[in-house]
Amino acid sequence: MAYILTLILSTSIILILLFFIWEKTKEISFIIGLLLIFAYTVIGGWFITIDLLTNNFLQQFGLNYYYLFDKMFPVNLDGDLIASIIFYSSFVIIVEIFILLFAKKRKETQNDTFNQYYLSHTFIIILALVSTLGSIAIMSSFIIESFSTGTSAYLLTRTGDTRIPFYTIHQLLIRMALFPLAIGIVTYINGKNGKYLMGNSTRKTLAGYIIIVLSIILYAAILGNRNELVGAAIVGFLFYIANTKELKPKRFVLTVIIGLAIIGTIGIIRGSSFTEILEKLSAKTFLEGLLSALTSNEMFAAYLSMYGTLHFSIPIIWGYSIFSLAASIIPRDIWPERPLDIYFHYFDHINAVPGQGYVIHHATGWYLNFSVIGIIIGAILLVFIWLKCYNRFSNLTIRKSHIANIFTILSPWLFVSGIPALIRSGPEAYKALIIEHLLIPTFIITIATGKIKYTPISGNHTIVSNETISRDLPAN
Repeated sequence: MAYILTLILSTSIILILLFFIWEKTKEISFIIGLLLIFAYTVIGGWFITIDLLTNNFLQQFGLNYYYLFDKMFPVNLDGDLIASIIFYSSFVIIVEIFILLFAKKRKETQNDTFNQYYLSHTFIIILALVSTLGSIAIMSSFIIESFSTGTSAYLLTRTGDTRIPFYTIHQLLIRMALFPLAIGIVTYINGKNGKYLMGNSTRKTLAGYIIIVLSIILYAAILGNRNELVGAAIVGFLFYIANTKELKPKRFVLTVIIGLAIIGTIGIIRGSSFTEILEKLSAKTFLEGLLSALTSNEMFAAYLSMYGTLHFSIPIIWGYSIFSLAASIIPRDIWPERPLDIYFHYFDHINAVPGQGYVIHHATGWYLNFSVIGIIIGAILLVFIWLKCYNRFSNLTIRKSHIANIFTILSPWLFVSGIPALIRSGPEAYKALIIEHLLIPTFIITIATGKIKYTPISGNHTIVSNETISRDLPAN
């Protein structure tokens, strides 16, 4: 019973702190972000512990993470499991305490003095198209092989012995397409009533968004890439809440459910050939996809990393990830022998079956760098960056810098979009978080927007900071 009691106590503290955070901030992005951290950090412990105590009772409800025990290592009811629960729970609680202490309340009247930016939908759609085509060009040989042999493109790209040339650029291009696309779609929905970004809502624009979104979803389904879709969905949902003047809860919830179903469905069909994908598409598959999205095996693989680290007594390599992170500024295509991430140190010590994708929890990565103190350092660094983004937005101040203003209104939602990937990676993941989730989308939206100057007498508006955007404005 010690295992269940430890989980009950830690989960109770986490949920109580979550309640107080909501009471103080009334900020949904904190709730979603913390629930994402909780899902990858604590929920796996509940499921695994209950199964160990009941001989896999939860298997009858569709959970299927048990193969990980064969491919990685078995888990037992022992001291390492108790320690894992305590370490993980402490990580979440530290993040919550700092949010509760240092998160600022948002100014209710902050938008009264903020003139919106006008977004060029044309620019966003063209950029998404070009970026997607660039990604396809990199992955074209695998896609062609998949079609010609009737095999899964996902398996071809994930289980090969050789590294895919420019694979990192492929991932970057997909994010360059998806994150600005999510912001563009939200701005289209808000039309001229957006709090921070606004734009025209024409049928041609809608057709462009529909075509490019369906194309990217199909492309993601063929390659089995859903992490980027998850990130883009989070950005879109959170920015919609921030940018809309009137939230329609029913429509919003329905959109969230559809998004989860699509992402979960990709997880189900991504090991199939293109023909099999078409055969599997049905209402039943989308329902199974919705359930799959809520019980992803990735959270179990991440959760197991702390237990494996303790059980196999994996040695601490002090500060290794800092060195690896610094070296990562040089692309691996230029420096093939560049130091590997802390994940591979973990992988090399757990006797896992090769050819299977595993992940390491963020807290485990910090533990392998600095022992127990690393868990505290990792939690504080995560919440420090998060609060820097949110507090900047909550006390919105108009700056002369165009890009600084865009960063202010987007960074909280962009940061939360990076939480799933960050929690399932070591400290090295901060490079992708800062560059791919924060800086690049901010830079793209900066290019795609122009400042609106209002004429008080006529009520008309024109763009004064970006001549290329003004072509999207209707004639007065």
